Order: sequence, then structure tokens, then C-alpha cells
Amino acid sequence: MGTKEAPVWKNHSPYSNKAEDGIMYINNGVWDTYRTAWAGYTLFTPEKLPTLLNGFTRHFHDQGWIPRWSAPGGVNCMVGTSSDVIFADALVKGFDFDIEGAYRSSLKDGSVYPNNPVHGGRTKMERSPFLGYTPGAGEDFSWSIEGYINDYGISQMAKILAERESDPVKKENYLAEYEYFRHRALNYTLLFCDGEGVENKWFRGREADGSWTTRNMHEGKFDPLFWGADYTETDAHNMTVSVVHDGKGLANLYGGPAAMAKKMDAIFETNDVYRGYGAQDERGGIHEQREAREVKLGRFGISNQPSHHIIYMYNHTTDHYKAQKYARDCTKRLFVGANFGQGFPGDEDNGEMSCWYLFSCLGFYPVCIGSGEYTIGSPAFSDITVNFGGNSLRIIANNNSDENVYIQSAKFNGEPLNTCVITHDMIKNGGTLEFEMGATPSDWAKGTAPTSLTVGDAPAKPWVDKIAPTAKILVTDDTAPSAVSDYTVKTNIGMLTAALDNNSKTEALLAGETLTAVFSSPDAYRVDAITLTSPASERTVIEALEVYGANDGGEWQSLGTWKDLFFEWGHYTRPFILKNPAAYAHYKLVVKGAKAIAEIELLGE
Repeated sequence: MGTKEAPVWKNHSPYSNKAEDGIMYINNGVWDTYRTAWAGYTLFTPEKLPTLLNGFTRHFHDQGWIPRWSAPGGVNCMVGTSSDVIFADALVKGFDFDIEGAYRSSLKDGSVYPNNPVHGGRTKMERSPFLGYTPGAGEDFSWSIEGYINDYGISQMAKILAERESDPVKKENYLAEYEYFRHRALNYTLLFCDGEGVENKWFRGREADGSWTTRNMHEGKFDPLFWGADYTETDAHNMTVSVVHDGKGLANLYGGPAAMAKKMDAIFETNDVYRGYGAQDERGGIHEQREAREVKLGRFGISNQPSHHIIYMYNHTTDHYKAQKYARDCTKRLFVGANFGQGFPGDEDNGEMSCWYLFSCLGFYPVCIGSGEYTIGSPAFSDITVNFGGNSLRIIANNNSDENVYIQSAKFNGEPLNTCVITHDMIKNGGTLEFEMGATPSDWAKGTAPTSLTVGDAPAKPWVDKIAPTAKILVTDDTAPSAVSDYTVKTNIGMLTAALDNNSKTEALLAGETLTAVFSSPDAYRVDAITLTSPASERTVIEALEVYGANDGGEWQSLGTWKDLFFEWGHYTRPFILKNPAAYAHYKLVVKGAKAIAEIELLGE
């Protein structure tokens, strides 16, 4: 509509079946594309990216969710609400688009139980935010891993929005969401099965009761060669280093950067059978298994999306040179083809395999979407220029050849580059990235690594719910901080159990009465935040929330007061950061004016 000079865009909505305002983009599976294709748009076609992003937030505005796969409406297909981290990547890189719609859709993905998964949202959200993982073996491990990555993206968005916000209440909300989702992104530690020796350390799925799942088994033992069950279109080998947002914390779990390098070596050096997904003669059932076998790099399944990052995670280890070695091997061998119509080692879904190849040929790769960083591999060309948005980035690789795949030194715009990372801010306006190549590994960038959430040599410590699952609940009006021998909850509401069961589909009915709950432990402990989850009804308002702490026989100390709390969606979990947290044996919550509460958490390390 309108004119060529001043067009007025409309779309035929698959949700209302009417002409609606704006442009809507469809036919995209974000689990497939977030790793490379969307990162590619930020670099190769920056002028088009805002329109593409707004075309996806259009889904949220029209039907309340962004589908995981649009075709053209939502399809209940694949795992992960990966539009969250796509939006985060664009925001971190400074793009201007429908940021409010993008953040609200992402916040909803990470905080709300969806009634209809066709529309969008994450699976088992009535349990997973409270357990710290998605329970079960129906690809639920992969749901968990994608959840951590997208929670990282939400935290990145919240941090930037907090920095931009001047309204103190909104800023406080953003900061609470930043801390909450940052800690949720560390929950990958809950799925680390720590065996003796690095060869026996694996990421696995868990049931709701905390036990390890048993579908990825062979002859009574956990089988890292078994595809499917816990893992979407892959196996335990290929999920070894899928914590792209916290490589440092991941390495610490394995025993340090050298131990992680050894663990990664097993991916490329284990030549063994394929089981699961209907594998025939242990050679492969689904095409991804057969394609991975043809790559001839052990278990490395570059043919499919869950393995795209693996090579570049070597930059979190002591063996940077292996990222260079395997990146060059892949660009040299796997994208050539033997017959007409070939040229890809596997799935080319909406441009994601093409963008993997383009980035890898340039010599850098967006291993952690949402960080604003690229990590260095091995440039495939001696001299190549990328033109984008009116700028040019030239990549020179001196002495480059099939043998000279290892970086000896590097410069950016003539200045020494001594780290294995470049940022989008460095290259978005163009420049010259220059490498000196050689036939043997060097010490270039030794001791550097991409950014991680974890600092230091200890494994990450995510927040956990401090309310004991075996808590003794007493219905009483007594709120004194009295010493107890077992974890005890004193409350004036007899149905409070429903708000402490790690299931937001059950509710403690309050009928507008003031809820007072005192959580008491024999030992003092620190709580950094609490969460409240709204009941199923939409647009819930709570008049006030008050939180206090005390030790045995002491006075209650105020840890925070919040008023007129609006819960936009049903089954919506909201975090609140406590003021001046310290170790207390007793915590008191006072909730005024709520009709019901679906879940309460006291969160701390």
C-alpha cells in the first residue's frame, strides 16, 4: 500500500487471517539459524537486519509469542527459543530495532509456562525454572542446554537495557532480570555427570527427582555413542562443550583447560559405531548420523547444527592450534563435493551451513552468540575483502597454503593482535586483519580465551532454591525468628505447600488475604533473590511484597519492599533482588493483595 516512495507495508497474518500492519518474516527455524546465519546478517547485511528482526517481533505482537519455527505460523518443532539470543546478539552489537518487543518476547520465553507450544515458548516450563533443568529424556537435555544459552542472551539484553534506563523502578527490574537469568545460564553444572577421569565425565539428562536418565544406555551402561533420547540429533560426544557462554566454567568442570582439550580430542579421535535413531548395522539411521560418519573426524558431526561450535571451543583450552587445524581441514575438504549439487557436508537450513563456511574461511567465528565477540580459527584465503554497509574488511593471510594453517602472529589495522578474540565493534566499520601463517603451531595468543561468565578456576555456582524440599510446614500466626532443629516453614495460609512444590501449575490460593511465611533453618544462609510466580490468570497485580531476615531471637531486618507488582502473563516467574543480603537463619515473606501464588523461591549460591 502507499506509494513506491512512501510504502505502507501490510502482511496477511497467519494468526488473524487478516491484513495487519507491518512486515512479517516467516519460514525460519531459529534453532538451526541462530548459530551462524543471524550472526552473518549482523556482519554481511547490516542494513537489512533491523527489518528482519522487526519481521520476527511481528509474530509476538500478533499472537503473543515468537514461534520456534514459522511456516508461516507457529510449528511445534525443534528445541530452544533461540530468537532470544538472536535479539541479544543484535542488541549487543548496537543495532536499532523493535527492542521492546524483542525483550518482552524473550522475557516471556524464559519466564512463562506456555499453554500451546505451537505458538512458541519452552517445554516443561512448569518445572524447569525451579529445577534448573528440563526434566526427562525426550530431548530434554537439549532443551536445557538451549535454555541456558538463551537465558544468557536474556541477561545480556537486560544488562544493556538497565544501563540505558533512567526510571529507577524499571532499572531495578532490568537489573533483577539480569542477575536472575545470568545465574540461570550457569545451571549447566547440574547436568554434568562427574566420573573418575576426564574420559568418564559427560553431560547427561536428569529426571525430575534428580536421577540420571536411562534412555541413552547400551548393555546397562551410559553410552556416549547413542544418538537421540536426551540429545536432539546428536550424541554425548557432540554435546561435550556446548556451554558456549561459559567456556572457562566448563573447562573448570573437566579439571582445567588442558583437561578440556583432552576431552575434546576424544570427539575427533573416537572412531566407533553409531547407535540410536534407528541406526542400521551401527552405521547410522537418520541422515545426520550417516553424514557425520562421512566427515571422517571421529564423532564430530559438523553436518548438523549442534556441532558447529565445537572446533572453536579449543580456544578455551591450552590447545588453540587445534581450532586452527580443524577449521582449515573442514573448509578444505568438506565443502567441495564430488558431483553436481554437492558442496555441503550436511544440513543447509536457511543459510546456516553457508554462514559457517563463510565465517570459517574468513578466519573467525561467532562461537558465543550474544557476546559481541568472534573467536579466531584459520583463514582459508590469502587475501579476501568483505564489503558491508558501505565498509570493507580486508583479511590478509601471509604465507598461507594447505600446509601453513597455523597462525604465527596477527595484527588489526597495523597494531599487534595477541588475543584469540576480535569484537564486532572492532570490525563493524571495516579495517584490515592480517595474519602471518606457518606450518607448525605457535604460541600466538597463548593464555587468552573468549569471554566467559565464570572468573577463576572453580566451577560456576548458580543460584539454587534454598527452601528445603523436605521442609516441615506449620500453619500458625507465630512469626518469631525462633531456633529450629529442622527446616521449617511457618505460615498463616494452609495451602502454601502448592507454592513450594517446584510446579507452577499448582497454586496456593490466597483470596486477597495477606500471606505471611517464615522460612527457618538450623543454620544461617544467604539469600540473594526471591522469585514469585503468578497464577494461571493473566494480568495479576500484587499490592506489596516485603522480605525480612533475622537470626535466632533477633529483630527482623528489612531486605526489600516492592509495591504494585504487575504480572503481565499467567504462570510468570519474576525475580526480586534483596537489599544488603547477609546470612540469616530466618526469612520472612509478606505478600499483600494476591489472589494466588503459584511458586516461591529463595535463591542463593
